[in-house]
Amino acid sequence: MLIDPEIDATISGVPVRIVELSAVGGRIEHEGRFALASPELQIVWQGESMFLPARIVRSEIVGRSGSKLMYRTGIRFTGDPLRVERLLSAILRPTESRAAEDPPLRAPQPKILPQPQPAQLDDTWTRQVKFLDSDPEDALPYAQFRQTADGWKKSYVASPEQPQDGFTIPRDQRDFPELQRTFECADPETRRMMQIALLAQLEARQAG
Repeated sequence: MLIDPEIDATISGVPVRIVELSAVGGRIEHEGRFALASPELQIVWQGESMFLPARIVRSEIVGRSGSKLMYRTGIRFTGDPLRVERLLSAILRPTESRAAEDPPLRAPQPKILPQPQPAQLDDTWTRQVKFLDSDPEDALPYAQFRQTADGWKKSYVASPEQPQDGFTIPRDQRDFPELQRTFECADPETRRMMQIALLAQLEARQAG
């Protein structure tokens, strides 16, 4: 989900610009480097601060801003998934509501001079990132489908909780196109019953 660039955010004290954000993780752009051990993303939204522990999964140098290197970094949240979803709902859901009402607008991008990628740009910080563990998305057991103004969005999650605007199923389940069509055609009460049934199935499978 693309995010309003005006959101005030830092990671381990270093100012960052949030490019994308979801309940699983996101992408940020930043000039300064921060400690790779147990970084924490802080978001200030409507006067309140949210602190989300994270893990760096990838980073690359995308250019320069003046004399400084510009990084684009992928993060994965490491806290309790349910808590992360609740904390982010205040930001993500209003954004989705606006997208349903208005045509999508592209946020202005920072002016970054394109640079070739010679060896001298691959500094020690990005090399350290490459030695971190691989992306943990493959270990998440559930696939979550959410209906947005731009169509269905799929992500992998750790919790069987059902979103208000879609459904969650085991990641290896292949009949999701039928479930999508059913959800699209159903009234609110039928959707709610569908989500209750799916959640019960997932909890029974988890208990077994």
